[in-house]
Amino acid sequence: MKRLWTFFLLSFAFAQGVELKATLVGTGLEWELDRLEAWLLPTGEEGRLLLYSPGFDPEDYRSALKGKPELGDERYDGGKGEVRAVYELYRGDTLLRRAVFGVEPHREVEFFRGKLEKGEVYRLVARFEGLGKNAFVLRAEGFSVRLDPRMQVVDVRDQSPGLTLRQLPGERGRFVEAFALEAAKELLPLPVRFYDEDGPEELLSRVLLPNGQVEERPVSGDRAWAEYTLRLPGVTRFLFAQPPTAKQYSNTFAFQVKACLALAEDRFQVVAPGPREVRVVDEGGKPLDLKPTLTEEGLALLELPQGYRLLEARGEGAVVIEGNRARFGCPGGRVTFVVRAPEARLRVRVVLDLPGDRPGEGTLLLAGEAKQVAGKPCLP
Repeated sequence: MKRLWTFFLLSFAFAQGVELKATLVGTGLEWELDRLEAWLLPTGEEGRLLLYSPGFDPEDYRSALKGKPELGDERYDGGKGEVRAVYELYRGDTLLRRAVFGVEPHREVEFFRGKLEKGEVYRLVARFEGLGKNAFVLRAEGFSVRLDPRMQVVDVRDQSPGLTLRQLPGERGRFVEAFALEAAKELLPLPVRFYDEDGPEELLSRVLLPNGQVEERPVSGDRAWAEYTLRLPGVTRFLFAQPPTAKQYSNTFAFQVKACLALAEDRFQVVAPGPREVRVVDEGGKPLDLKPTLTEEGLALLELPQGYRLLEARGEGAVVIEGNRARFGCPGGRVTFVVRAPEARLRVRVVLDLPGDRPGEGTLLLAGEAKQVAGKPCLP
């Protein structure tokens, strides 16, 4: 891959939370994924989020060649365009904090500190605008993290090379572990897809199975996919090497697991999604006999018959409301659609068949509620 079009997280557990290293592709590259979205689940009463190098540092690019740490900032506009990083933290639909950073040296910023609401789910969204990519580190104290099954490049250990390989000529051909997946038997078989590995001239891959066996894995081509199916329970480790024939200084690729991921100390754990509940009620909170669609990917869509009107959609837990539909994140949650039904009129005539001119009276049971009906005189 000539330009490092990628999105990746590097994470590992520490005393009170997790640390994520993320590189975001800029919107100017028009890639299918241009943002990081992570669900943060409180593990205590207080939380703290720190961002290291939230802005773009032009001095970072290829600094590893000078023996310095290289975070991963890179731009393709010759320094003439505008680049900026935007970070947002949500609790439900409420925006708690929004911050924007431009071109600046590496530094650490406290993004959030405060008490955490019991039972709430928080959502971090980060994106990079411009023609380039931006790397940053998030330290989340008081939270655990869940990742949706999206296209991403991720690792959970600080000492791992991650999914951007930079091997010097003397190191090339030596396989190193980039990431590991742990899956239980009931969640198998599980497809794992790899994107943009640039072919065997630029990258090689092996899979270390839970039983100790090693398999060669054919890699994907330039902006192409290759799929590998996980079949054995336990920890599967994915190994990579840049061959001596590689022409690129570094090679970044992506992967996608069709499952929810939890961050463990040195691996990703494949977990089942949390419960998803969808309700449709009227303005008084009474259930309506309307059936929304809920897809396997967690998208709830409500299509209303003629005359019905959606008044409000409310989400609880890991839910993102998007008009008449809602998207569930891996932790799960509840969606309530509040709908106004069309007005209806019911005419009832009670006739009492007796001699004389006397109105009839009666009781009508309507939707479980008794209604008194006063009749009128029956005209001949």
